[in-house]
Amino acid sequence: MLKYFFLFLVISTALAQKLTLDERRSKILSIVDEELAEVSRLAKQQNFKDPNILVRMSELSLEKARLWKEAENEKFLSIPPEQRRDLQKENFFDKSTKFFNDANQTAYAVVTRFPKYKGLNEVYYILAYNNKELGRHDEAQRFFKLANAKAGKSNDKLGTKSRLALADYYFNDHKYKEAIPLYESAINVLDEKWWTKDSFNLSWCYYRTRRYEKAISLMREVHVRSSNSKYIDMRAQVERDIGIFYVDANRLTDAISFFEKQGINYTEQFVKIANMIVSQGRFSQAESLLKEAAKVEKERDRKVTIYIAQLDLFDKYNKIQEHLRVSGLLVGLHKEKSLLEEDFKRLSYHVNKKAAELQKAAAGNTYKNVPKIKAQKSREAIAYFDLAQKLNPTAKAEKVFFQAETAYAAADYAKALEYYTKSFDAALANNEKKLISQNLEGMLTSLGQAGLNRAIAEKFYIPVYSRYVLVDSKSERAKSILVKLFNAQFDKGEIDNAEKTMEKFASRFPSDYEKQEGMLAKIMEHYRNEKDYTKIKSYAADINSGKYKVSSKYADALRSLMTKIQIEGVQQSLEKGDKGVALKGYHQIYKDSESTPKA
Repeated sequence: MLKYFFLFLVISTALAQKLTLDERRSKILSIVDEELAEVSRLAKQQNFKDPNILVRMSELSLEKARLWKEAENEKFLSIPPEQRRDLQKENFFDKSTKFFNDANQTAYAVVTRFPKYKGLNEVYYILAYNNKELGRHDEAQRFFKLANAKAGKSNDKLGTKSRLALADYYFNDHKYKEAIPLYESAINVLDEKWWTKDSFNLSWCYYRTRRYEKAISLMREVHVRSSNSKYIDMRAQVERDIGIFYVDANRLTDAISFFEKQGINYTEQFVKIANMIVSQGRFSQAESLLKEAAKVEKERDRKVTIYIAQLDLFDKYNKIQEHLRVSGLLVGLHKEKSLLEEDFKRLSYHVNKKAAELQKAAAGNTYKNVPKIKAQKSREAIAYFDLAQKLNPTAKAEKVFFQAETAYAAADYAKALEYYTKSFDAALANNEKKLISQNLEGMLTSLGQAGLNRAIAEKFYIPVYSRYVLVDSKSERAKSILVKLFNAQFDKGEIDNAEKTMEKFASRFPSDYEKQEGMLAKIMEHYRNEKDYTKIKSYAADINSGKYKVSSKYADALRSLMTKIQIEGVQQSLEKGDKGVALKGYHQIYKDSESTPKA
């Protein structure tokens, strides 16, 4: 029977070159059916008492099952994927399932009736393989164990395959310690095309049991052998995974050397590894990997790739300070030379997202009773908005306004005023009316806060009020602002500016005598103290000409002042006994057309 079986294999191989796949399969099936009929006849003649014949029947049924499954699988895969998803897959494999079951039943009969049969390990293997094909994995695993136990330390092909199959089950069940000896004993004696795949699995078993050096060594061997067409090519998988072995073995330099030798961008590999181990919850390792990679990497664009990966990592685990630091580095690199579009988008997304989140935290009630944290959130948000305006200079006014609002929310009114004024200037330059209005309100509201230090408030009076009147100098509110601006300028000794403000007030609100008189009184007193009578006369002339509107009472008082000023110096000369000087002075006053009647 064995000779006959080998003969049909030779014939089928020869025919395969001339026949289509279906024809070849049909030819082989017909040969298998012929032998199966003959073997079944012999089994019946012997009343099914020869285990060898029963095993052969099982093998032939198994061969039929494989051939039918090939055909059924081709038919199933020929259906468009969108239709295939809605189908019951098992309905397409009814014939192969029948023959797998036939093979199983015959093999079960051998196991049950001939427990001392010398080829029992082969029967166990058949049962294991059949159950695996049928999706009965618990049963398959049980029989692979029996096949392996029966084979003992035998290095025959069947025993080796049993160990490999069982090792695969252990590997898939994450029982790496149990899988290691099975893989080891198999790959040491079975040098065939699947050696690379099995060794790849063994390498992962070493890694999972923290035997990193063995894992790396074997993985490198798999990579080398994969270049030989004799073996399954596992190079792509090795290049994908070996980096994580090096990382956990603290052999980053060796990893770089391996990738460079293969012409692979090690930066991309490190980023992929970091993303992978983060998904496993290994944040610290991912952080260390990217940190070390950033130190080693010299090429600018690759360094940017690492930084972007760090932003994702720090964002996910809310490490604000680290996220802010790396964001600053990227903004600096962008300033030197524009980032690639995708990198720029990622950076802008991170910066603006963090700025908004932190501003919300600073303005909300979460840290209401924890002022230190609230202040910290405010500082961080302001720093992010600073980066945001550098990334988008055209939005400077808006970003600085957000900084002001953040500082205000944290009750840091001095800083708020600083940012409101900067934002106002930027908005005014671009005629951004809404922001201009918002900044004015923010400035005035900040100045009115009880928590603002008085000395700081006084420092901002002039900058705030002068900006307000640039936009509005006619409303009732502007009237009040102009008065405050005048007083602030006068108190600070900015007399020239105070005079300009007074002049503007007089032109905008000519009927408000009281406010004008108050301003004029301060200015006149100043020049009187300075003995600048020319200036006083000039203002008196302005009043007389109607430039400044004052009440009759104030006009009388002014005339009295002018009289006093005019005779004051002459009186002093007379009192000193300088009669000649006094006479000349009196005469000059008498003849001066601008002298008051009283003078």
